[in-house]
This record gives sequence, structure tokens and C-alpha cells, in this order.
Amino acid sequence: MGANAEKLANKLQGKITVNDCNYRLLPAEFYEQINDDMYFLEQNLLKMEEKAKKISMPLIYGEFIDELHYLNSIEVLFLSTAETKNRELFLQKLVQPKVKAKGNFLEIGPGDGALVKKIGTDFESITVVDNNEKILKCLQGTFSKKIEMIQCDFVNFYPKKAHYDLILMSHLLYYFDHNLWEELIIRAYNALAPGGILTIIISDGLEKSKIESFFGGHSFPIEKTILNCDFMLDTDSEKYVSVENFMSRDRISMQHIANVLLNDSKCRADEKSVIDYLDKFCRKNSKYGISTYQKFFVFHAEV
Repeated sequence: MGANAEKLANKLQGKITVNDCNYRLLPAEFYEQINDDMYFLEQNLLKMEEKAKKISMPLIYGEFIDELHYLNSIEVLFLSTAETKNRELFLQKLVQPKVKAKGNFLEIGPGDGALVKKIGTDFESITVVDNNEKILKCLQGTFSKKIEMIQCDFVNFYPKKAHYDLILMSHLLYYFDHNLWEELIIRAYNALAPGGILTIIISDGLEKSKIESFFGGHSFPIEKTILNCDFMLDTDSEKYVSVENFMSRDRISMQHIANVLLNDSKCRADEKSVIDYLDKFCRKNSKYGISTYQKFFVFHAEV
């Protein structure tokens, strides 16, 4: 299976350079979808609209009223994009087949649990780490096998060295000071068993970066961090990128999505400014849309 994954990777002829980092471009065909409209069926858009209407609007954009407000806003964002589905396909096609042993799997920051539910079933042991008690409780009882749940901030989590066959950090680094990124990545890499794989996923760039920059947010490119880690670890990580879209048919849904994006970049805005921006720059025909790069970095530990 590893050989098939390598053949698939070699077929990805498209390349793109972002911030001096060379990526293999994942086309729409890789995800087995012709265009976004096939994913955003009427039923899904309606579900997102109904969900968004029930959520209180932010008092200040870039902030959440409470934890429930955050979780509901994240759910709207997930409904707006094929991004989550696409990262599942990436892991299934290009990462899982290359994992030599299926002993121990670690996910740091499992979010809604979609990835650990898909990927974790292949492994004998599963460990998830998150400082959010509600997220961990939602994962309880979803697996027939034993799953270790650790409630802890990643900064204070020190995994066993040379232990895990696959470590996943998906859309996690935004929540930590960028000055800590290299330390956290190297710490995770050192927890890999021989032949193990560390996969890091993050999204930035394109229209997502534009809205963040417009409102004074500070987006720190991941590429410098990855290239520094490559140098310090004496490795050459695999780098892939795809173009993703957050879409909605109504503005209220996109306001909640914008709130999440502004929170990621630690910037603040008032409601009128956000509405004006969305109407001017993000309205496309009868829908609203914000594009971004989804970036994948795959580190291999020596056998």
C-alpha cells in the first residue's frame, strides 16, 4: 500500500511555491470532486443557514461570547466547506498507506473528532490530547477499543519519545504563539517511533489572509517554521497544498465564519465593518465565499 501511495504522490505534477516553500498541488480530481457545487448541496446549505440563525451574533468580531458560542460557530464553519472531508481523503490516500506499523496513534487537538474516528480505527491504541473537556467527552464511547484522553494544553504536554506510529496535528498551531511552533513540532517529531509519521495541517493564504490583514490581524506564514524544522531535524518533509473554499448562501452564516477566521489571527472588528467587507469582497453572484490554501506537511522518522 505504501508503494501505491508513493505512485499517487508522484502523479501530482502540479507545483506551486508559497513563501519560498515548494509544494505539490492537490487538484480537485485528487479529492474525487469536480467542483465545490457538488459538495454544497441545497440540503447542506439549508442546514448551515438554520444553524447560523440560532447562534448569537458576536459582540466583537474575533471573539466568542462563551465556549458554546465557539463550538456552534465552528460547526457552521465545518458545514461551509469541503476542507474537513478533503483532509480525510488526503490522510487516507497519502499518509495512512505509508505508516509501517499500526500500533499507536496520537492526535493533538481532535476538534469535532472527525479525523480520529476515520483514522484511529486502524490502530491498536489511540491517544487524544485537548484542553477542552467538552470535546473529550464527545469522543467518549465512540470507539470499541481503548482510547486514552488527556485533558491538557499542548504546550504542557510531553509525549513519550519514540512511541507513536502516527501523530496528527490538524489546524492546531493557530492557537499558540508562533514563537513556539518550532519547539512544538520538534517535540512531536521526537515522539515518533522508528518509521513513524508526523502530519501537520494548517490553512492560510488567499482570501483568508486578505480578510485577516484588512482587520489588522497577524498571520505568521508556516513555511519559515517548516523549513527551519527540516534543517534542525536533517530531513525534507513532504509538502502538499490544495485550494479550499468557505461558502454560504446567506450573509449571517458568513459572518459567523468570518468571526472564526478573525479569532484565528487574533484580530478584532465591529459588526458594520465586517458586513461591509463581506458584501464588497466576498459576495460572488448569489453566494458568499472565502478561499484559502490548505497546507499539509508530512515528516518521516528514520527507521
